[in-house]
Amino acid sequence: MLSTFFGLYRRHLFYGTAFILAVLCALLLGGILLFYPQRQPDLPSPSKKYLITATVDEGTSTVKLHLKDAKGQSISSLRTRASDVMKWALGWMPDSDTIVLYSADAGTLAYTIAPTGKITATKITTPIDLRARELKKEKYQ
Repeated sequence: MLSTFFGLYRRHLFYGTAFILAVLCALLLGGILLFYPQRQPDLPSPSKKYLITATVDEGTSTVKLHLKDAKGQSISSLRTRASDVMKWALGWMPDSDTIVLYSADAGTLAYTIAPTGKITATKITTPIDLRARELKKEKYQ
């Protein structure tokens, strides 16, 4: 009877240890994926003159926009108020070179491109807000 008890104890100890190791591995992998820098693919503008992409600033966890010309050469960048901690989605207005950024924490953000290539904030209109909601839906649903 004592040997049966110790046999069950050892088996329970083995499965308990295996479970704990599996949980630790899952947490480690989840942590690595959580802090892996996100990068959106280059999105061409409707005019095909520009590409926009976004990265996450590791120090502030904010979304940073990177504007490039059609050949992929960097023109300018801009750190936004959008946080990577919350949901966000990036895209263009379908009929103009207006950048639209949906952000769950900062709201809808929009930017135009100045002749110098500088990314400049612009007024949020109803069509821009609707586009931001579309981008969110495309990315998260």
